[in-house]
This record gives sequence, C-alpha cells and structure tokens, in this order.
Amino acid sequence: MVESMEVDDFCRNGKQRLALIESAKGSSLHAMDGLHGYTEFRNVAKERVDWYGSLAENEYKKIHDILSGERRTSEDIDYINEVVENYNTRNSELNKQYNESARQLKTRALPSQQGGNKGG
Repeated sequence: MVESMEVDDFCRNGKQRLALIESAKGSSLHAMDGLHGYTEFRNVAKERVDWYGSLAENEYKKIHDILSGERRTSEDIDYINEVVENYNTRNSELNKQYNESARQLKTRALPSQQGGNKGG
C-alpha cells in the first residue's frame, strides 16, 4: 500500500485499499476461541485487523485522493504527515501488544517441565 503511494501507482493503490477493507470486514477472528482459554492474542490480532481496515476506509482514501489530485495544499501535506506519524505510533503500540500476547500464549501452550501445560 505505502509502496504504491510512493511510486504514484494509484490504480494499484486503490485495489490494495479495497482488498484491505474487504479482508478486514471478512475477518473471522472475533468468532475464534482462545487457545487454552487465552483470548488476548486473538483480541490483539483482531484489533490490528480492524485498525488496518479503518485506515483503508478513511485515512488511506483521503491520502489517495490528495495524491491523485493535481494540486496539493500545505494542509494536505500536513494531513499526510500527521497520518504517517499516527500510523508509526499506533503500529508500534500494536506490535508491542502482539509480541507480549504471543509470549503469553507460548507460556500457556508449551508443556511445562513437569508435563502438561502451564495454562491449565
């Protein structure tokens, strides 16, 4: 998605944006059970999918419209820079949540030294 914006490939960008929206809306993560009763990993994954879907429907669409236009205002550039900054911040937060929940899931799912699993 970002690569297609950088090279002004607006046709590809539009297709990727729509595919991202469709994938997010079609996600079945909400219906999945937790592994060993642990649902945080699923919840974090769903939060990421929902966030990307929202970006594609809103911010990415507006950026696409700005970049495909003939003229850009300073407000347009400020908007794009703000979206990029917010993306970097939120993506970093979600990565941390994902990594922590993956560690917790491994702790619960892997057998303990005494046998069985630590999660129950």
